[in-house]
Amino acid sequence: HEDRNGDLWFGTNTGGLNKYDQANDRFIRYTSDGNSNSISDNKVLVIFEDQSGSLWLGTTMGLNRLDHEDDKNRDYTFAHFTTEDGLASNTIHGILEDDYGNLWISSNNGLTRFNPATKNVKNFGISDGLQGNEFNVNSCVKDEDTGEMYFGGINGFNMFHPDSIKDNLVLPNVVITDLKIFNKSVPIDKETNGSVILERSIINSKEIALSYMDNVFSLEFAALHFSSPDKNRYAYKLEGFEKGWNLVDAKQRMVTYTNLDPGTYTFLVKASNNDGRWNEQGASLKIRITPPYWKTWWFQSLLVLSLAVILLLFHKFRLRRIQEINRDLEERVAKRTEELESTNRELEAFTYSVSHDLRAPMRSINSFSDILMEDYADKIDATGKDYLNRISKAGKYLGTMIEDLLKLSRVSRSKLVFEKVDLSAIIKSIIDEYKEKDPDRKVVLDIVNDLTVDGDKPLLRIMLLNLVDNVWKFTSGKDETRIEFGKTRINNQPVFFIKDNGIGFDNTYTDKIFDAFKRLHDDFEGSGIGLSTVHRIVKRHGGKIWAEGKPNQGATFYFTLSSR
Repeated sequence: HEDRNGDLWFGTNTGGLNKYDQANDRFIRYTSDGNSNSISDNKVLVIFEDQSGSLWLGTTMGLNRLDHEDDKNRDYTFAHFTTEDGLASNTIHGILEDDYGNLWISSNNGLTRFNPATKNVKNFGISDGLQGNEFNVNSCVKDEDTGEMYFGGINGFNMFHPDSIKDNLVLPNVVITDLKIFNKSVPIDKETNGSVILERSIINSKEIALSYMDNVFSLEFAALHFSSPDKNRYAYKLEGFEKGWNLVDAKQRMVTYTNLDPGTYTFLVKASNNDGRWNEQGASLKIRITPPYWKTWWFQSLLVLSLAVILLLFHKFRLRRIQEINRDLEERVAKRTEELESTNRELEAFTYSVSHDLRAPMRSINSFSDILMEDYADKIDATGKDYLNRISKAGKYLGTMIEDLLKLSRVSRSKLVFEKVDLSAIIKSIIDEYKEKDPDRKVVLDIVNDLTVDGDKPLLRIMLLNLVDNVWKFTSGKDETRIEFGKTRINNQPVFFIKDNGIGFDNTYTDKIFDAFKRLHDDFEGSGIGLSTVHRIVKRHGGKIWAEGKPNQGATFYFTLSSR
């Protein structure tokens, strides 16, 4: 084919579309490579140029249009049109154009009128007067004088003028023709499954009621239009169950629904005539499916009410039982608490009494040991003096332990009197007292000012005194004593701490460091009661205390004090 620009185009059996480049004396080939912009098939049967100069190609894989931006730009792309766009067949045998720009396309399955501008398609078959559905390749011609078209086929040829082909403007009437339940037509004014469903013909019915037991039903429909009725098309949907339309042809004029939930639905159906003109109004049928009694609102309301009453009775019974159990537990806990408190009071009284009663004998032992060492030293040999020193040392240690036990007992027995307490001021005064006793010791302090809490001032002073005593004792071997006292936050809770540079301890023993009489360093003096006293005071203030340390790297004691 030679186009209006003088270019020569060749359609081949397997080599696609070829263009002869006269300037360079060569062929440019356009073949199908699977790309949406390439030609749809390498077998080109028809080449046709329309009035606008567009080149149309008939292949065995649909209709193609050759597109390019302008005559100078020869980078061609191909637009495709197939049966998915409404064509009668993908095998194109001939193409002609009428005076209105419509393409008349012959194929192996009838004749098609295609409007490139609107993409409107109308197909014609044997029922429209064609010699047959199959036409010969390139067997077509248009009489330019009269406008008549000729298409040759395997059974002769067809001759017509495009203006004589008129569209059918009559819309089909649509009716629902039959209702079936379990594939049996429902009779009029007769019972089906215990009830009358149709009081009149389904054609005249606007609404029906079905039982939940009628869970398989079918509807038949028809378009009352008899010009090529086999070309009528239908669209239906069941509102409340389906969102989109279902398109079917004249061979499928029945739809079946199964196991629909109880509720109200509307069946809609519309139809088109042989020229594709739709009656959008169509026909409709309201369908109510009644539920079983156990799904009705009144039964479910009664069920919910009954369940609520049962739950309420069960809740009351359970609540009463829980109250009885709680009362019993409270009585048992109160009794046991009273027994424990009585036992603790007896133990504390016993500890205090024994410690107090031992003070006088221990003072006598210590006093007479000192008198023997001072007044009778020249009458006692070296072995006797050694024994006497041991007695004196042990007596003094026991005396210190008795004093500490009395202090611990007072801590547990005394009544708490809360007031605002300046911990910073107390710890400074305690350290000053220790510095007066040991003026030669070099001391470096880092104490945060104005750290206050609500607590019992005498007990908190005893607590800080024991902590400072602990620091002073275990830093005695250092060139200088470093004491740091401050406040931090751990787990978003305020925590006080006192830190030193003493001999420290192994963290393995952290859990036992606050036990009474527990001593981690036997080469230092002490009774092992001091930290136990600290722990008791912190606990009485509703707080916690713990320690961290490393051997020869100092120790840090952390504690919290809860407000009232």
